[in-house]
Amino acid sequence: GAGGGSIARFDRRWGAVEVGHQSAGSDPGPACYGRGGKLPTTTDANLVLGYLDEKNYAGGSIKLSKRRAERSIRDHVCEHTGLSVEEAALAIRRKVDANMADAIFKEVAVKGYDPRNFTLLSYGGGGPLHACGYASKIGISRILIPPFSAVFSALGAGSMDQLHIHERSLYLMLYDSLTRTVLQDFTEFNATVGQLEVLGREDLLRQGVDPKDIKSRVELDMRYGNQLAQTAVVSPVDRIESDQDVMTLLNLFSSNYEQRFGEGSAAPEAGIRINVIRVVSYVEHETVLLENSNINSDVTVTPTSSRDCWFEGTDGALRTQVYNVADIPEGALIDGPALVETPHTTYLVYPGWSLTMGRQGSARLQQHSVN
Repeated sequence: GAGGGSIARFDRRWGAVEVGHQSAGSDPGPACYGRGGKLPTTTDANLVLGYLDEKNYAGGSIKLSKRRAERSIRDHVCEHTGLSVEEAALAIRRKVDANMADAIFKEVAVKGYDPRNFTLLSYGGGGPLHACGYASKIGISRILIPPFSAVFSALGAGSMDQLHIHERSLYLMLYDSLTRTVLQDFTEFNATVGQLEVLGREDLLRQGVDPKDIKSRVELDMRYGNQLAQTAVVSPVDRIESDQDVMTLLNLFSSNYEQRFGEGSAAPEAGIRINVIRVVSYVEHETVLLENSNINSDVTVTPTSSRDCWFEGTDGALRTQVYNVADIPEGALIDGPALVETPHTTYLVYPGWSLTMGRQGSARLQQHSVN
């Protein structure tokens, strides 16, 4: 991962620009903050590239110094590489985006999925500023920026279902391939689920939850034989009471496994076992839904300003329109390159991408061409 304070450096061992794991944090922070930080960071690179406004960062609450950012990059990166300040800033950003793309690819690919089939959800203070960069690197062409993206994690934590998760590891063979028999003794499974349900219920009751509002679901981590990969299954039964219940679990696992790894990948000849029983005890909260917006490319949106920005794969800087999020009506379509500034973050729309504004500052980004 990476953040705005991640420190960039030239690694002599590899002859390349590296970013992280060290961070300048918020104090002293990036060099451009002018609080004593001398080392170049992701934020310094974004400022040099024109993506951030010196006078309107964080809604104007923090004044940035492009001169300090340039000096920091020049002293610690350009001196070792022979690159211009802008080229070095692009190298820093390229490394940050590559790190994020690599992390996302590994998380998705290890589960057997193709990242190109997904929409990227971009949030956090710096997420929308980098989303086009790392999405492009792994072939993702759709990005969703949610409302209140800078505090999206906190918003989610405050509005999600109130829940407690309790789990227990065990070795329970649902199907024994040697004897070709299914589980006959359900005692351990049912007793474990019952114990975990009690723990979750007690946790919620201690928080003052009305007992009648408490719900629970059973999740199982299952695998074929001694495979390393586990597949999570939401159990349709909270107790096993018959051979039919066992067969239901076996069929559900096999179906989930083939959805994940491809048709014909199931391997029942290795046996099927449960490794983890998990009980999620929860109280549902009402979900607030925002209506979808319709694309209205006829809406005229007036930029507040424009400035030169540097992008990967372009010859020199591109004049880039800058918009205030409050001035963009729902459904408006903006072609990149463009910057949409909010009080807490900046949406960067790459060349070859477009942005459609949604409700409450949400946005959808779509790639139309590959540079």
